[in-house]
Amino acid sequence: MGALALALALIPACDRSSGEPGKGAEAAPEAKAGTPEGGAPSVTGLVTEAEDARRTLDVAKLEQVEGQLEAAGATRDAQRERLATLATLAVEARVRSAALGDDQAAAQAARLASEGQALADAIGAQLDPGELAAAKARLSLARDEDVAAEHPSVLLPTFRDRELQSAVLARPVWHGDDDALVDQERADLVTVLQDLSEPTGLERMLLAVTLHAAGESERAAAVARDALGAAPGQPLAQGLLDRIRDDGRVAVADPSTPVGTPTTPEPPQPEPVAEPEPEPIAEPEPEPTTPDAGDPKPKAKPKAPPKPKMTPDELTTEGCKQVRSGDAQKGFAMLQKAFDLDPRDTKVILCMAEGHMKLGRLPSARAMAERVLRSSPKNKKALLLGAKIEDRMGNKRAAVDYYRKVLEQEPDNSTAKDYVDKNG
Repeated sequence: MGALALALALIPACDRSSGEPGKGAEAAPEAKAGTPEGGAPSVTGLVTEAEDARRTLDVAKLEQVEGQLEAAGATRDAQRERLATLATLAVEARVRSAALGDDQAAAQAARLASEGQALADAIGAQLDPGELAAAKARLSLARDEDVAAEHPSVLLPTFRDRELQSAVLARPVWHGDDDALVDQERADLVTVLQDLSEPTGLERMLLAVTLHAAGESERAAAVARDALGAAPGQPLAQGLLDRIRDDGRVAVADPSTPVGTPTTPEPPQPEPVAEPEPEPIAEPEPEPTTPDAGDPKPKAKPKAPPKPKMTPDELTTEGCKQVRSGDAQKGFAMLQKAFDLDPRDTKVILCMAEGHMKLGRLPSARAMAERVLRSSPKNKKALLLGAKIEDRMGNKRAAVDYYRKVLEQEPDNSTAKDYVDKNG
């Protein structure tokens, strides 16, 4: 793991005083929080909220603000901050999936990286090249690619996204590849991470995961608790604490741990063997019918069997139904669950595009439709949906192009013919 040793040696040479994500290139003018007269948060207010949530790695807040930024429209500031938010969420989900073995988090990382990539492609020309490179490197990391190989500039001392650099350096640990690390490299990584000035939430959790991998569970738990203090409910911190507690229970139950002296085991051995035998034979106590003895048992009976979880197909069917004729927000939430379970299902992706459109999130609706068309350019449902989305966005020419592709397959399609006749 010579590359890691080299990178760690270079770290002190660079300015590592700020780990705030999304500040890798020119910083945008400082956004001031604010709420306009109508009560809806302003774009500058949302940008500030998102920056604060990225700093603490508050996943719940980030998910909320990401939706609000999307609804805010295609302003440069909103789109720029939304890209940074998606990239942060995607990296957190990837680290969590690898460190905790969470398959659902892996699917979330893939979905978020896909949405982020579509947005990066759409607005890349508006971004500073360094900022765009950092965003793409984060999305690459979230897709579980070898960022050090794909984006070698990440390891240069001049690279200005400290948080991303830390995540890449710690990847062998959180990804479970740390068998290749020698003890000194692991110790150097701990030193680098704990010496960071004003660490972000992600950097804190990278330190906690590294400490846990090094066998320093108490210190890891303390760092995770600090992260939870800054962002209550943070899933990576909570998951790591649960893992540490479980490890502790296993250690306590391990029979290899000596308890007591070698001479005391003899009296206890006859007792456990002698006492269990009289109890099953002595059956004068069948008092489940009496109110006293029967109390615990009747309480156990009423427990209804757990409701079976919905399958991806069931989630998709119900989610599509809700999006089209019911509660679009509820339907979209169901579709997200289905997507996390099977991110390649075309029906789910198209229904999610419909949901985005119903909820007024047209850029995301377009990204989802384009995702299908990249793999199936002749998918008629995707073409029709893409045409509707472009029309809603005021892009008549793009809508006409989609409808013409529909007519190539179905010359008598009245919707496509009428639109092309009026706008072609």
